This record gives sequence, structure tokens and C-alpha cells, in this order.
Amino acid sequence: MLSGVLLGGRYELAEAIGAGGSGTVFRARDERTGTDVAVKVVAPGFDAERLGARLRREATLLRRIASRHVARILDSGEDVPGTWLAMELVEGVALSPAALGRPLLPHEVLRVARGLLEGLAATHEAGVLHGDVKPANVLVPRREGEAPALEAVKLVDFGIAGVREDDPRGARCALAARAAALPPGTVLGTARYLAPEVLAGRPVDLRADVYATGLVLFELLGVGELLPGASLHEQLRARLEVDPVLDDRVPSPLASVLARMLARDPSARFADAAAVLSVILDLDTAPVSIGHPRTTASAPTPAPPLSSSLSSSLAAPRMPAIVTGGPPSPRAVRASFGPTASLRPTDSGVRLSSLPEGGERALAATLQSLDLAMLDALARRERGGIVGRVARAVSLALRLEIDAAALLLEPHVAKEPLARLAATTVLAPRARGATRARLGTDRAFDEPWGAQLDPDLVAILTALGAAIAGTVDAARDTERTARALELLDPPGPGSWPPELHRARDATRGTLRLARLAARARAGELDVSLALEAAEPLVAARVGDAPSPLEKVLREMFVATLASVASAPRARLGLERAYRGSAEAGAALLEVVSGVAWGVSLVQGSMNIDQGLALLERSATLLAHGDAPTLEHAAHHHRAAALLARGEWAAAVPPLHAAREAARAERAPDGEILSTSLEVLVHLAGGQRAAAAEAAAALGEATSTSRPRPSAFAWLARAALALQSGDAHAARAALEAGEAAARRAPEEAGDVAILIEAVSALSAAERGERGEVLARAGRLQAMATRTGFTAVHWADVLRAIVSHVDGPAQRGAMTDALERIGQVLGRSGALARERPTSAPPPAS
Repeated sequence: MLSGVLLGGRYELAEAIGAGGSGTVFRARDERTGTDVAVKVVAPGFDAERLGARLRREATLLRRIASRHVARILDSGEDVPGTWLAMELVEGVALSPAALGRPLLPHEVLRVARGLLEGLAATHEAGVLHGDVKPANVLVPRREGEAPALEAVKLVDFGIAGVREDDPRGARCALAARAAALPPGTVLGTARYLAPEVLAGRPVDLRADVYATGLVLFELLGVGELLPGASLHEQLRARLEVDPVLDDRVPSPLASVLARMLARDPSARFADAAAVLSVILDLDTAPVSIGHPRTTASAPTPAPPLSSSLSSSLAAPRMPAIVTGGPPSPRAVRASFGPTASLRPTDSGVRLSSLPEGGERALAATLQSLDLAMLDALARRERGGIVGRVARAVSLALRLEIDAAALLLEPHVAKEPLARLAATTVLAPRARGATRARLGTDRAFDEPWGAQLDPDLVAILTALGAAIAGTVDAARDTERTARALELLDPPGPGSWPPELHRARDATRGTLRLARLAARARAGELDVSLALEAAEPLVAARVGDAPSPLEKVLREMFVATLASVASAPRARLGLERAYRGSAEAGAALLEVVSGVAWGVSLVQGSMNIDQGLALLERSATLLAHGDAPTLEHAAHHHRAAALLARGEWAAAVPPLHAAREAARAERAPDGEILSTSLEVLVHLAGGQRAAAAEAAAALGEATSTSRPRPSAFAWLARAALALQSGDAHAARAALEAGEAAARRAPEEAGDVAILIEAVSALSAAERGERGEVLARAGRLQAMATRTGFTAVHWADVLRAIVSHVDGPAQRGAMTDALERIGQVLGRSGALARERPTSAPPPAS
């Protein structure tokens, strides 16, 4: 038994969780990061040399592949127990109806297909042929009591993978190389999922993976065997002789895609996974049918059904429809993945019962309803036109699949104003830098696009974009919202019908709130004045039932304005926005509001446990999304919450994740903030060598960064110098930090307070008691003026001081901490004025 064995000096093996032809997979604990991983081990024994070589080659191939849908390699090596490979641990089940508990509906199969093919496309792009795509090698993440994350599948086990003959890096075809080392006639892979050409011993390329993937997706539908045959042997023989017929068992358009993936002749198949993905991205993912909303409190009102082709095209064999809107039937509930899978309630706002006529008008209405199922239905109705493509792209973006949305819009951005508008407002604020560059969104608003589009649609998308954007886009959002407001006021409004008057009044109010929030973020408008100006807009009631999108966006804008002047009001708004977004399944809005809400709770020490839960939820969603700036924020502030709880070691892994997210996005300010916080976390935990290593990573970046990151970096360096006994370096770093904070006092106010506290400690270390008293007085004035409530920092400083080497210096600083604690401590003046639920200091 290998349980308890330590590999590579850091991975402690636990129980075995799987076994295959190339080794046994164990759950293991990474002692360096405190996280669980999966470790595949080839133990000494029969055939260990060949299997060890295979495992080493698997490690080499995995390092070539970068995809969120391929299990990530972490480390590899050889120890006394044998050759080993450490990988990302995927808590989940195999991709099969038996493991999932039921067959999948066609739209669910398409959700799975997007993720699986994205991972396989990255594999093929790296020149790698997987060679063994099957349900057991595709894992669906699933936590206890939660529904499986179908869109987050992970491709695993590259034990028999090979490289393409035409790989530009000059690799030889691994299938041929392996065949030379095996007895004649030996075929690697799982027989049930082998392509006909593999069974026949003919040359093999990437299309063999396409075939296996098609078969895995087909089996998810639960409609029986692909080809006739009482035994597997008979089915494999039929695979060599018969073309599958799917039209009578699989709904269109899924049938045509699967038929091409499963063609007996490789030349009739897609060339590789990327070719399939480009088609899958444009297919339907909507539920089977669209239910009817509850228009009164008593009963649902029937509405004309959508076209029969809408329902029949996605009808699933032997499975009930999942219906959105209206009361869920018992059958629909049983069709879900368990007790936590829920159907959205229908009495919380206006819902559509049918799609309006006209593409742009229908798109505006579906966005106002924040109904992603209807958005998918519109994409289906308008397939082939730009409205359909934009509807699909916006639906994907709201589900945090921004990269996939960009692939849909990129070919049309140059020629279609609507595609440019959607790309700029909904995709760009949170997309990767490379994605924004491809879409050219920086130039998208330099043209008079508004006159060509429906003004209501322009207003809705502009407001949505302003809600999800960060401070960096504030000036641009100010300009966009002003232009969108102008478009809502064309001449001759007297002829408008009353319902359009009401709708435009509501949209105009939301857009005005968006402009106030953007101007406040840009520093053009005093936040208190902006909040005062917003109150009439918030109080105004237009109609009896504001749309779900109006509710969410208004709360987000008010929260932005209230963040300084009225923190409780800001948290209330963020909570309402978060719940409305989560109810609608709009993951992008849920994460934006959830991260902001969690940060507010943590920074204000109001309810750190709740804040941590929100940030962990957001980090989980973002792990499968395409929003790196949000991913950095979620991980960074999750670490800050753990720091506030005194869990120093637990804060390190999320800080590493935050640094990686910022580095990948080439966002030096974010990387500096996370690295600086990591220095302080290590110092609090007594890990000075690790703190020095992290501080060295800061380099000279602080000279070119924004004031707040620069000031925070100097604070971290000062704390390291102080704990190391280098008083001169500490004083110099504190002076540099103060200078950086003075460049932007509003932005760096919280860091300036911490610098003042550490400066008092530095003065105590030098024996300057008068300076300590002066600093403590200024500290109280600064904290009172700025509304500083992060009282847990007193505990962090106390932990850092406890590891100072010199007893005399440590004693002097401990005495100074008593005075600092009277201001910033959990029982200090600020905590008494603003009761918190911050946890007690770590023992």
C-alpha cells in the first residue's frame, strides 16, 4: 500500500481513486499549498519500465496543452515508489448516463460538447492525438449535493496519446511509434470507442478522436446502440460495414453534426475537434420548451406557443421537458439532477411568454426579461442573421463563456454595427486582453453607430456594459451612456403608444443611473452628490413590474454610488443584484455583484464568513469562465478573507491563483497587489524566507504601477524589513509608500492608514516614543475620516510583530500595538462605533 507515502517531498498519497492501464491514481495532499491533487503512480514490478516511460511521455504531452477542459499537469518525477505524475484533482463523475443518473437532453449534450471539444481542440492544436476518448476519461465536476457542471467537463488520461505526423514541431506520429514497440496486430485504446479505421488497421489521424467523441456524445442521449448487434463483437463488425442513421433518433440539428462525426469513412468526418467546435458553438443550447409566465398572483395565463419546430427540434427521447416560466411540474423537477437543481420562480418580475416580432425589438425584450432560455430561443428563430448570432453570443457571455461568444462575433464585428455594439458592451469589459484586441473593441465606439440600431437595444446593452465594467472603463462608459441617452429622445414622441412611453422611461432612468455611476467611478462627480441625484431615479416607479434586468442593474449602480457614502445601502443593493442574477442564471452578473458584495463584507469586517462564501462561489464559477480580471479579484479577496480570519497558510493558494490570473492577463497592478498581500501573509505565518521570495518577485514594477499597488508593495517591503531587523530599509520603504499614497489619496486611503500604523511600529523599534504617539493620533484621524473598518489588520500586524527576532525591538513594537489596537483593534474605537462580526484572532 502506498497510502501515506510522500512523493517529490510534497505530495502525500491518500486513498486510491482509480486505476488504468498506465498506473494507479491516488488522491494526494500537496503539503506546500495545502490543496488536494491527483497523483498517478507506476509502482515497481512487472512491465514497470514500459509503463513508466509511457507516464513520462504523458507528462511531456500534457505540458504542451493549455485548456480549462484538460486536467492540468502540476508536477512529475521518480521516487522509490516509482514514476509519478501529479495533476489537477477533478471531483466528479464519468461522462455517462449511468454515472450522471439519467440520459441527457439534446441541449445538455450540446453544453457538454462545447467543453469537451474545446479541450480536445486544444489537444489537437498542440499536435497531440488523445487516442482513448471515452466516458471514463471525461470527468464532469460534481460537488456533494450539487448538480453536475456539464459545461465544465475535463479530459483526462493521456496515457496512450500520441503526436501528429504533421505537427509543425516535427514530432513523429506516436501511434506508428507505439505500434513498432508492440506485437503485430496490437491495437491501443478501448474497443467500444475505436474508429473504423483503427479497427481495420489503417492509418490513423485526429479524425479517430472525432469519431470517439461523437460516440460518447451520442450515448449520452440514451437512445440505444449506435449500430445493430447483440454483442460488442457484432457491433464492431457493423461499424466496419454500415453507416449509422441518426435522423429518426436524434433531433436536428444535433443529428447532422453527430452523423458527420460518426461517418464510417474518415474523409467524410470533420478534420479535427476545432472544426466540430466551430459548428457546435452555433447550435442550440436552450431548454426543450419555453413555459408561460405568471401574469397574476393566482394562475398562469396561456400564451400562443412558439413554432412547433422550436419544441420538436430539441425534443429529447423519453425525457420530459425542462420548462422555464410557470409552475414546474413534478416530472420537470424529477428530470433535474437532484435536490439542489432548481427551476427559476416566475412571480418575481415580468417574463416573456412569446417572442416579439422584429429581431432587434425581440432582442431588447429578451434582455429586459433577463431570460436566457428566451434568448436562446431568439437565437434559434433568427439563425442565419446577425440578431441570432448576437443573441447567442450575449447568452454565452452571460453564462461566462466570453471566449466562445467572441468566436461567434469576431467574423462580423467589422461589418455589423450590432455585433460591434454587443462586443464592446457585453464582452469587452471582462474579456481577456487578447480577445478585446481581436474584436477591436477599443475602436468600436469611434463611429456614429447609434443611428443604425434600435435605440432601446442600444440603451439596454450600454447599461449592461456599464454594470459589468470596472473603473478602467469609467470614462468610456460616461461617454457611451450620454450618447445612448440622446438616442432615446428622438423628435415627435407624442405618437408613441403608452406602453412604449413607460418602457422608455424605465430604460432612461436606468441609463441615467449608469451614467451617474460611471462619472463617479471616473472621478468626475462627487459620490455623495451622485447618490443624492440618484435617489429620485431609484424612487420613481414606472409601471407595476420593473423588468428583472432593470432591477439588477439599478441595484448595481446604486451600490457603486453608495459604496463610500452609505456602505450598508451598498451591501443591500449588491445582495439584491446578486440574488436576482443568480435566479436568472446570469453567471456574469452574479459574479460581478457577488465579488463586490463579498469584498464589501470582508473589507468592512461586517461578516467575513459570508464574504468568504460569496468569493469562493464566484471563484468556482470563474474557474470555468473567461473573465480573468474577475478571477483575479475573486481569488485575491478570498485570500484577504482568510487573512482576516487568521488562516495564514490557507490564504497562500488563492493568492497564487490570483497572481497567475493577473500575470496571464499582463495586469501588473493586480499581480503587485496579490504578491504584496502574499508577503504579508507569509510574515504573519512566520514564513520569512517565503515572504522574501515573494517580495523579490515585486522587482522594480512598483515604479511604473498605479499609486495604490505601489503603496501596498512598499508597505509589504517595509513589514519584511521590520521583521528582519533592517530599520533603515523599513524606514525608506515606508517613506516611498507614503509618497505613492499621496499621489492618489482617495484611491490609496486604506493603504495609507496601514502605512501609518507600520510607521508607528517602526518608530517604536527605533525608540522614538513621541513619534509613536503622533502617528497613533494621525492614524485615528485618518481612519475616522475615511470610514476605515478593516479592524482585523491589527491582528495581522500583531502576528507579524510576534516573529520579530530581537526581543527588545519586539517588546517595543508590541507596546505600540496596544495603542494602535485602541484605534484599529476589534475592541477599539472604530469597532465600537461600527459593530462587526469579524472572527477572533487566530490562537
